[in-house]
Amino acid sequence: MPPLPRKRVLVISSVVPDELALGGSLILKRHLVDNPDVISHVLRSAPIRLLAKIRARLKRTRLHRLVSNLEYLSACLVNEKLADRLIQEFKPDLIFSVAHGWSYLLAVKVSRRWNLPLVMLYQDWWPDSADVSNFLCPLVERQFRHACTVSQVALCVSVGMQVELRSPPNCVVLHDIPSKVSLQKSSRGGCYRIVYFGNLHEYGPMIENALRYCLENPKIRLEVFGPAPNWSPRAEDEFRSMGLYHGLVSPREIQKQIARFDAGLIVMRFDEAMQRRMRTSFPSKLIEMAQFGKPLVIWGPEYCSAVQWARKGGRALCVTDPNPCVLGASLEALAASPIDQDRLAIAACQAARTDFNPERIRTQFMGALESAIKHTYAAKPFVKHACH
Repeated sequence: MPPLPRKRVLVISSVVPDELALGGSLILKRHLVDNPDVISHVLRSAPIRLLAKIRARLKRTRLHRLVSNLEYLSACLVNEKLADRLIQEFKPDLIFSVAHGWSYLLAVKVSRRWNLPLVMLYQDWWPDSADVSNFLCPLVERQFRHACTVSQVALCVSVGMQVELRSPPNCVVLHDIPSKVSLQKSSRGGCYRIVYFGNLHEYGPMIENALRYCLENPKIRLEVFGPAPNWSPRAEDEFRSMGLYHGLVSPREIQKQIARFDAGLIVMRFDEAMQRRMRTSFPSKLIEMAQFGKPLVIWGPEYCSAVQWARKGGRALCVTDPNPCVLGASLEALAASPIDQDRLAIAACQAARTDFNPERIRTQFMGALESAIKHTYAAKPFVKHACH
């Protein structure tokens, strides 16, 4: 039987595939660039990049919200002609976007005009992060939800996201795809070493508090990888000089480094204002860390998606108190219990083989693309031309 033709995917998204970036961009690279069953093309635009540069410069001024308003209001006015030309030249089977930033609004508009199936990835609750004026917030949320309704398939990174989107039939849960790694056992002895890698802006204060607590205890050692930490003055230099902070390193370097550690720390915020984001997002670092068969330690509120996942079968050590002293005491107890260490390592390996199996996730992703294309064919004639 001849192999199926590769899916041609046009990416119209503020989040685009990138190996050097963390989070969503790296996930898209694994799905769309490293996937032998996909040919992808990204809509890239100088005007959008220029606008992003301008916004970055004004981010710390009183004009930051005005710039966000203008970016939002102009989202569907920019790049329509470029998108039309790409569709005529590339002839995609479908359009793919991430419901984050503003480019997904253009993806919705273009997919409808060209009668192309749309697959929308929901990784976090973007409306709660959008830096727009209050009068625009209800409209931003309505459009965010509407994009789910008009997509042939909406991919949700967590059950919480699916529930918040009101669980329409086109919504499916798809965890972020991790890298393929070989299990690496740590040698016991000395202090218990815990690693955190990833976002140090939103989670920066929590990580700084955890680092300071661990400094006082010779039995546990926390080391951190990530860019631009949101820490108190001189903290970055202090922790770097102690060998506790290593800055941003490539995903491949992280894989090499993890062999040195005994457990991985995953953090989600306790702030009331962040509650919906914590319920709907799912930390890709948890998925990545599980691949190494290391015990997982989740520090976050009871309602967050990571803790809810871990509660099913004791898959991780959950610390649901924001006090860093409670986290530290839990890490000390784990360091003193080889039985708990082995139990949690086995649970991480099991998660890597099942929920977070990269081959399984890739198969689910390809199934979603195929489903989107078949849905469009069944709904109406599939004609690749603009509607006039």
